Amino acid sequence: MNELNLLQAEIGRNFVIEKIDLDKESKLRLHTMGIHARNIYVKTGGNSASPVLISNVSNMSTPIALGQNLASNIIISYINANY
Repeated sequence: MNELNLLQAEIGRNFVIEKIDLDKESKLRLHTMGIHARNIYVKTGGNSASPVLISNVSNMSTPIALGQNLASNIIISYINANY
């Protein structure tokens, strides 16, 4: 099974973060921004030339913008439930 990163995620589809392939400092920065593994998110925007926008579906958070490099190191999996 191929891993799917956040850059490859479809806009509007719910997913969970499975793994973050970054150094400890970057993981802590993401955690401080409200990005946690196993929470349910939805990609709300972004393409190959702009930041990726995600929102936490569980708490209806304000969209969070992530740069291309960060997004490419966040491994996700889709879920089928609608929240």
